[in-house]
Amino acid sequence: MSTPRPVRFGLLTHPVAKIAGLAALFATAFCSYTWASDFPFFYHSDEESKALQLLEGYRNYWHPMLMLNATRLAIFLTGTGPDAQNITLLGRHLSAGFASTGVVCFAALAWVRSGFGAALLTSLFLLVLPLLFEVGHYCKEDPALFMGLGATLLAADRFVTIPNQRHIVWFGIAAGLGTSAKYPGVLLVVIGMPLVFFQCRRAFPVTLFLLAAALTVLAINYEWLTHLPSLSAGIGREATMLANGHDGVARSHFHTEHLRLLTQQIGWPMIGAAAAGVILCRPQGNRLSMEFVLGVSCLLILAGMSASAKLSERYLLPVMTVAAYLAACGVQALGKVVNERFRGTFVTSLAVIVAWQPGSLLKQSVADFRSDTRAEMSQWIAVHLKPEDKLATSLWTRLPGNYPGQFISGMAPPDYVADLGSVDQLKAMGYTWVATADVEVDRFSNMNATGAKAPEFMFQRRRHFYEELQTRSDLRWSRPRGVIYNLNPGLRLYQLRP
Repeated sequence: MSTPRPVRFGLLTHPVAKIAGLAALFATAFCSYTWASDFPFFYHSDEESKALQLLEGYRNYWHPMLMLNATRLAIFLTGTGPDAQNITLLGRHLSAGFASTGVVCFAALAWVRSGFGAALLTSLFLLVLPLLFEVGHYCKEDPALFMGLGATLLAADRFVTIPNQRHIVWFGIAAGLGTSAKYPGVLLVVIGMPLVFFQCRRAFPVTLFLLAAALTVLAINYEWLTHLPSLSAGIGREATMLANGHDGVARSHFHTEHLRLLTQQIGWPMIGAAAAGVILCRPQGNRLSMEFVLGVSCLLILAGMSASAKLSERYLLPVMTVAAYLAACGVQALGKVVNERFRGTFVTSLAVIVAWQPGSLLKQSVADFRSDTRAEMSQWIAVHLKPEDKLATSLWTRLPGNYPGQFISGMAPPDYVADLGSVDQLKAMGYTWVATADVEVDRFSNMNATGAKAPEFMFQRRRHFYEELQTRSDLRWSRPRGVIYNLNPGLRLYQLRP
């Protein structure tokens, strides 16, 4: 995979200038991803799960260990005490660092391959991506996978340019880093093997690449060696959810929902610019350009995701970030066909058009991070509910100030308030109020049950509960669902009728 190197000159060619520019980009991204990141740890159930694992020392192996082990190391180095909120905040800052490193890697890739202008455009398009902005705020694995992807592409480009053993090792380490972030990261190793082979035409370089990747994975995931049954169970759980959905909730196979989410998040102008980047970076000689390979890979990933029963926009993060890079290459390439006199105005205008939709969605995301509807509901409850009133809540409707955390209470909240019982059973248990979130209700209103009998029974029972609740109670308070639904899940407070 190669493309002609752009001619670069002046101050921007100086290594110190490049390092300073990328350091400034890292600082900008890090400040963005750590802004307003102090919300309670239990607002995102996955973050609470990680806090529990770090506090109690166990692992569920639903994901590789990079995020958890990096956070554990940071806890040791900083002396952070055994507090779920502080541990989660530390993990969020690590995620912000991972996401910022990924932005720097993609910008550096664009700089090396297409020049400073492409690097600037790549930085802009990545910084306005609303999904990257959101996941950069969570103690989650997605930013680490993004970092691993960016580092692998940068290392791959360097290896193709100078295919020596040192660059093969760095390529393998980067791919191992991506594999240690999330299980799909193993595709970086799978795709890297034929690249190394066709570049070197010998078995030893491939072996060296695999060895570097394997040692990186084992160094980060050393627990795997002594917990193979748990590892197998964790991988099996993830595979089952991809095939059958989560909690009996699934989309039909071969759907177009991920394509809809992609266009909603980044918009057709960015997709069109990315296509231009793929097309205009044409094959050179008998080699395909990296941009062409990335474009085809994104299409194949989207096709594979359309066959998955589990739907999540987070799974689109690698495709979105690669699309942002390709869009920068496309805008840069289109600018070259315009008269030099109007080139700056054309590129600037096109960049604004490409960034407009994700930027508009980012503005809504920022507004969601500024609000806290759970705190608003808690304040309303403090004023209007009597001491003898009893409120039924779930995973999505736990309130700040009233939830000490599973690691203290020892009691896990129900995933859905419907799991507490029927409306009559809630009344018999003394409940007079019920809090729901649109996030939990909509799962059973707009989707289908899986074919398994037990999940299908639970699906129908939950759906019936939420339908019955609306007819046998009075809505007293509500807030709409936000773009960042983990922070603003669409809360509703119902008073049960006698």
